[in-house]
Amino acid sequence: MHAAATNFSGRRRFEIPRTPQGLPFAGTWTPFKPLTDVCAHYEEMPYWRECHLAAPVKVLDESTTRGVIIGPMHSLPGQWHSIVYNLDECGILRDGDQIIEYRGDAVDELGSVPYPPLHLHHIHVHHEDRSGTHSTHWFETHGDYDLTDHGYSRRIPEGYAVVFRGGKVRVEAQVNDVRHQVDLAMSADTSQRTTSLLRSTAGASRGSFVEWSLRIEFRLAAREVARRPIIKLSLWHPMTTAAMEDTLLRYHVTRSASVWWWTTRTPELCGGTITDAWVHSHRARYGGVLLVKGNHSPASLSMGMPAAWDACEPSETGTGRLCGALAQLKQRLVRDAAAARLLLCRDDDTADSVLQLQPQRGGLGGYHDRQGRLVCDSTARLDARQYTVLAFSDVLYGAQVDPFPQHTMIFLYVDLPDEVHRRVPQTMDCSPRGYSEWRLGRAAVTHGRASPLGCQIKPDEELTSDGAHRCGESCGGRDM
Repeated sequence: MHAAATNFSGRRRFEIPRTPQGLPFAGTWTPFKPLTDVCAHYEEMPYWRECHLAAPVKVLDESTTRGVIIGPMHSLPGQWHSIVYNLDECGILRDGDQIIEYRGDAVDELGSVPYPPLHLHHIHVHHEDRSGTHSTHWFETHGDYDLTDHGYSRRIPEGYAVVFRGGKVRVEAQVNDVRHQVDLAMSADTSQRTTSLLRSTAGASRGSFVEWSLRIEFRLAAREVARRPIIKLSLWHPMTTAAMEDTLLRYHVTRSASVWWWTTRTPELCGGTITDAWVHSHRARYGGVLLVKGNHSPASLSMGMPAAWDACEPSETGTGRLCGALAQLKQRLVRDAAAARLLLCRDDDTADSVLQLQPQRGGLGGYHDRQGRLVCDSTARLDARQYTVLAFSDVLYGAQVDPFPQHTMIFLYVDLPDEVHRRVPQTMDCSPRGYSEWRLGRAAVTHGRASPLGCQIKPDEELTSDGAHRCGESCGGRDM
């Protein structure tokens, strides 16, 4: 069953050049009630007037593997599909399930569909627990994530599990077909600039379509083998005025080489350690991140702001790498934060976060986001109550977009002592109340306020004057 707004009669299916990865159809998939309101559109937002497609749904419900597949669907160049599905409806997750792997991607009979041609703008698995705490990123896939032999997957560290304790689970996904397009599938707002271009390329696309289905799958540990429960901490970028006015909560960065920083207050995590960490960002402006303990700035980490630091000329095209002065500043901050024993995580400069593909048949090629790698100190104790993110921004590609809509989100899986684990939610979305930006070559720093997300923090909790606020005696920490 597939009622489509576009007439695909006479069009041919696009043959995707790739090596099969992440085969999707192991196990017994049972037909379920179809979804009737899939949206197909040529604009990022708004799209809710174009939600009239029907797509089949199949459910996998086995002892150690559960999932849904929605589709097949067909997309043309420049076309988006938006999908919302309540997993509660098919009941594939049950109280006490120990999730040890998540997969969320677009698939066909050969496995996961790569980027390009399909860009997983986002797949968000929302979870609202029984207390009403809501996470928009219980599990997630973004367009900069890595495609592996397991598909677009996230494995929980060995010996741990995300334990499902009931509540509501919903999937929200947007997938866009990036053939014959410029390099900004992740970030460009096509409703503002390129809608007519995309419609014309769709008409000139040799009549080909990509056939795909949305897959959400969970691999579970056997119930008789208890895994240690893990929590997920999502550290968001600041909700600036621009972010609050953007449907996808993106803040704006410019073409100037710059460093941003913001400090987020979290619930008490004393004794916790980081078991896994990764970043979601739009890589056209991504210069890397640092995560440090306490309330800090470049000046506090490096004993003074280097006001005379050389400016980088704004790039007219993008070079695929950081300008020299920004790279040197980043190295200095990494060195000084590590020496002060404040550095928790930093990006790996040797791991590619941008991939340039040569033009290929069918409208493929150009710059594409890749995830890179975040390296964290697994022995460091999370004994602070505030954590600062330093995010570096420069034009790697897509210089024509200015300002540029950006996400910078750090996701952490954290192992907590049992007594602390019982006091905090299983998932937490936290964001700062303010931010600062320094553009290289300028003496002045720009400061701004931000609208914070929650973190389940009581209003009467106080921080020490230095902002670091180490854990109290109740959980084995000490004030500093």
